[in-house]
Amino acid sequence: MKRFLTFSDGSSISYDYTAKNIKNIYIRISKSGDISVTAPNRTPISRVEDFIISKQGFICKSLIKATPKTELTSLDKIKIFDTTYPVVLQKSSKNNAAIINNTLTVCYKEDSDIKQLLDRFLLSVSKDVFYNTLVDCYNNFNVCKIPFPELKIRLLKSRWGTCHVTKKIITLNANLVKYPISVLRYVIYHELSHLVVPNHSNRFYSVLKTVCPDYKMQKNILKNYNTSY
Repeated sequence: MKRFLTFSDGSSISYDYTAKNIKNIYIRISKSGDISVTAPNRTPISRVEDFIISKQGFICKSLIKATPKTELTSLDKIKIFDTTYPVVLQKSSKNNAAIINNTLTVCYKEDSDIKQLLDRFLLSVSKDVFYNTLVDCYNNFNVCKIPFPELKIRLLKSRWGTCHVTKKIITLNANLVKYPISVLRYVIYHELSHLVVPNHSNRFYSVLKTVCPDYKMQKNILKNYNTSY
């Protein structure tokens, strides 16, 4: 069974969970970075998650070893929302990325992972746009009255967004900055709809369709869109 867990620092993982006739809980991480957790039958999932959280340091170190450094030295352009920017990569004594004169200039140290540098840059530029888009979508959410949620932005690995219904928190994947703004709006509407219907029942999709009539098209764009990296 595939499960999802977010740590207190905002990082998240997905893992394959299996209950077996064993005595202890085990975590295994493959060379490719896949995480599997096995636990004794009838072990409460809360206990399993507490165990995983206690092993966060081990998991992070193992995932770093499992994930090879990404080389992007040939990257010549990047998509940020609805705009494509030329990219200039140059070695430097420090890491830095900035859009200057409609060109993304990336300065990087000799041994730096350019993808991680770009991910951090996209995370920084996403904040204002994500929040303003959330405000706009919320103001257009006329299906029923819902509280304005707290917004968190994370580099998620397996989801485009999540909604903590009880705490009224919406978390968006920072990678959405690579997609058209219409896709970002669709994901936000999707998560706002969960504040009305917490599951994916027919009623949920009825609410989503009311506020985002073209959600199927946006979902298809999200699935097939060709990002820069």
